[in-house]
Amino acid sequence: MIQPKLKQDALQKVKVLQTDKTNDLNPVTVNADIVWSEDKSQLAIILKASINPGWHTYAFVPDTEPYVAAEAQFTVPNGYLKHDKVEASPSKPYENGVYIYEDQSYFIQYCKVEQPAKGVVSAGLYFQVCDARKCFPPVLLSKEIIIN
Repeated sequence: MIQPKLKQDALQKVKVLQTDKTNDLNPVTVNADIVWSEDKSQLAIILKASINPGWHTYAFVPDTEPYVAAEAQFTVPNGYLKHDKVEASPSKPYENGVYIYEDQSYFIQYCKVEQPAKGVVSAGLYFQVCDARKCFPPVLLSKEIIIN
């Protein structure tokens, strides 16, 4: 079970985590950080994406539609056990059963610390971004965080 205080702290980190500026050539930017539980038995990896105005990424895409849904990808060092479910920001209904993210999205991967270890945490977002006229090919943007 994820500690309630850790969930609270992770959502607070989402609010303050800064991303690089977006533009029409780079309509999505990402940043990542980690938050520890007070007793260091759990860890939250926060991945935040900023989306340029007029653009969107896909939260859910039915099989009948050609778009690529965003997928958060997290890797952790040995000794850290990822929870099965990644928490994602709310999405908005679009057309034909599609759900999208606009402005920003976030993904939180909670982990149980079985054996504290130094290493690298990787947080990435595989996504397709579109505006009203065009879509860019899917791409992976990721950040690495060093655990000391």
